[in-house]
Amino acid sequence: MISVIVMLIAISTGFGIQNEIKSKFSNLFGDASISKYGSEFFNTSENIDDNKIEIEKIKNLDEYYNVNKVIYSNAIIPNKTSFSPIVLKGVEKSNPIFSEFGIKSDSLKNNQAFISKTLGNLLGVNKGDKIKVFFYHSDKNPIIRSVEILDVFETGIKEFDDKFLVTDIKFLRTVNKWDQNSFGIVEIQFSSFNDEIYNYIDPQYSLTVNQNKFSEIYNWISLFDTNIYIVIVLMILVSGINMITVLLITILDKTNFIGTIKILGADNEMVRKIFIRNGMSLVFNGLIIGNIVGLLVLILQMNYKIVSLDASTYYINYVPIDINILHILILNIFIIISCFIFLQIPLRFISKIKPNRTLRMT
Repeated sequence: MISVIVMLIAISTGFGIQNEIKSKFSNLFGDASISKYGSEFFNTSENIDDNKIEIEKIKNLDEYYNVNKVIYSNAIIPNKTSFSPIVLKGVEKSNPIFSEFGIKSDSLKNNQAFISKTLGNLLGVNKGDKIKVFFYHSDKNPIIRSVEILDVFETGIKEFDDKFLVTDIKFLRTVNKWDQNSFGIVEIQFSSFNDEIYNYIDPQYSLTVNQNKFSEIYNWISLFDTNIYIVIVLMILVSGINMITVLLITILDKTNFIGTIKILGADNEMVRKIFIRNGMSLVFNGLIIGNIVGLLVLILQMNYKIVSLDASTYYINYVPIDINILHILILNIFIIISCFIFLQIPLRFISKIKPNRTLRMT
């Protein structure tokens, strides 16, 4: 029972953490991005030719549910002692980044921006304050703009909270002196990757998926799979050893019974079936109780977020839960099959029990 609870929690929390972190990065940066070859990830100094990327056709692909025009601009802001390098992300009002903040995008106007709590504390600014932003380009004089802080956010992703401000894409178009349809990068969210997208992208542009852009983070996330499998294997082994021990003790305790029914005509196979039923009934009882208790624990965590995490390490401040019925069914089937195999080990002793010796000892 305890092993079932531990395995359920390991699967639901492991995949829950993976999915939550991936969802955060997806909302902030998309699942993939289209940009010019050789351009920096977070500094779009050149605008993209709208005719070279067929955005409307990409939107019509079933797998791609969010296609967003974005501009990234490097800048510096005076802080309490010197200057802080920042990145302004210009987005359209439909960008999923606002769902990550829990803020209505309609409130965002020109010359306004959202700032992270971390960066706000560093710069000593709060909601409603105005700051001077210095935009710089290698071949141009710095451009100075006054930006009002509309609100403060906290995503939990240090790489974003430490240096990003979010503003309206129209504001950065004005700063860059681009026309009102220009953009520097296209960020895409998809349910699954479809190669057909390459038909709508000019060869001078590249498509980069998040796994490559944030490879270290995604490699770290993938380690949760290994942890889940290790926990499952260990718990299966523990359960199997317990089942072997319990059934072996039962067989030794019922030696006289086994000898008696063998004399009455029962063969080894018939005796095995009796003990298999007994062992499997213990397995099913443990599964039922373990699943009920495990699901109750998971539902409590899902609703009340009882167990917290260090956001600076895990990018989230609580343990997220992913209750996947298919995963639970597969786990239960795997446990049943594994326990059935383990039960065969002590059942070998049944054939070695001789009725005449057993009754003589009695």
